Amino acid sequence: MTDEIRKAAEEYVAEIGYCQQDIERFLGKLDNKSRFSCWNWTGSKHRFGYGEISVIKDGKKVRLKTHRLSWEIYRGVIPSGMCVLHKCDNPACCNPLHLYIGTRLDNVADMILRDRKACTLGEKASKARLTKKQVNEIAKSDKKQDALAEEYKVSREAISHIQNGITWSSVTGIKPSPKGKPKILRGESHPNAKLSKSEMLNIKSSKESTSVLAARYNVGVTAIKDIRSGRSWV
Repeated sequence: MTDEIRKAAEEYVAEIGYCQQDIERFLGKLDNKSRFSCWNWTGSKHRFGYGEISVIKDGKKVRLKTHRLSWEIYRGVIPSGMCVLHKCDNPACCNPLHLYIGTRLDNVADMILRDRKACTLGEKASKARLTKKQVNEIAKSDKKQDALAEEYKVSREAISHIQNGITWSSVTGIKPSPKGKPKILRGESHPNAKLSKSEMLNIKSSKESTSVLAARYNVGVTAIKDIRSGRSWV
């Protein structure tokens, strides 16, 4: 562990709510040969190879994936509901230079692209809530995704994944878009969209403060900033 890497970690410890002792323990179990190489976690691991560690955060004991902890230490807070993904395809790696923030949809696409999808698929999977017959009905349906989610008692995201070939593709025959990546859903078509196109346009043209708009449309301040800057709803 170089002094440069350790110093960078120490700068953010107080801000993110972890104690120095846990951060030292985390840093002590990283096998990092240089700033740019993979920083492999040498402690306990998840069955899929991701490092895991128990730490105290804001006075409570929590179990974290080590690459997510590394992101918080070196990059800051992870936005709610977002994933931390690997550029290097090495689950044990904790180098923040090898990590990036993405959505759950990005995470699924990354698993498909790298052929790391769980081997137990379809209705044989332990958590499967749909049969092959139901999946085919969903894939062929013209109903809105919200209506299908309510009818089959699953999330709208699950419906979207089926109809875009991200899951159950062996049953439906639907293939994800080229190179294994799913169709990118934007704006109102995104399964987690909270705003309509007209609301988005109002936000872009409004001169009101970010906090006022966030309260009015019941979304986060970051969502308003992303719309105004063009990072979302492009």
